[in-house]
Amino acid sequence: MAVAKVDESMVSGESQIAHLANAAAQVGERLGETAQAIDEIARSTCLLALDMAVKADKPGTLGLSLMDASREVGRLAARTHHTLAELEAMLKAVEGRTA
Repeated sequence: MAVAKVDESMVSGESQIAHLANAAAQVGERLGETAQAIDEIARSTCLLALDMAVKADKPGTLGLSLMDASREVGRLAARTHHTLAELEAMLKAVEGRTA
């Protein structure tokens, strides 16, 4: 009877380990997706800066170009803020599961 209890607790422990490993893998996937989003934002910001520099050289379009660029930079900033908040929440979840 004692052997059966030990076996049951081992199976339960293995199940918990498998569950934690699965949860860690899911969090890892989400972190990868978040990192990819941040990378896309960085690339878009670089392209936007290049576009602003090109448009700023053309007379008469400077004001409109900068206004358009400003709106896009605002959208990128909002997306960055949201993505980083998601990343922080995921990291806190990982810390909570491993504590």
